[in-house]
Amino acid sequence: MINFDTVSDWVFIGLLLVGITPLLHFIYRYHRYSPWRSTPIGRTLMYQKLAMAGILLLALFARLFGDYTLRPYLTLIVYGALVFFFWRTDVQLLHTQRDFPGPDNWKAFWSKRKR
Repeated sequence: MINFDTVSDWVFIGLLLVGITPLLHFIYRYHRYSPWRSTPIGRTLMYQKLAMAGILLLALFARLFGDYTLRPYLTLIVYGALVFFFWRTDVQLLHTQRDFPGPDNWKAFWSKRKR
């Protein structure tokens, strides 16, 4: 099953492991030591990180094990979750900006350029 014929296979797996390590570390520490459940933004951030970790794990498992039985279903679940959480992030941003309005930075940016 595992096939490491070329240097690129080793590099790709190493890159995935280097990428997933800080991501899993963040998930662990954020889950254990932060009050992420108490705010909508905190929950959204956690779910996004979990979906990103899922993508890296899917790529790692595909490289290590090739085609395995549940791969299409897991891929659909992970990508579906990622898309859902991207939309959730956008909705949370709109709610936060509505609740705590700030300056219009786009307008300020262009007004400085016109001078």
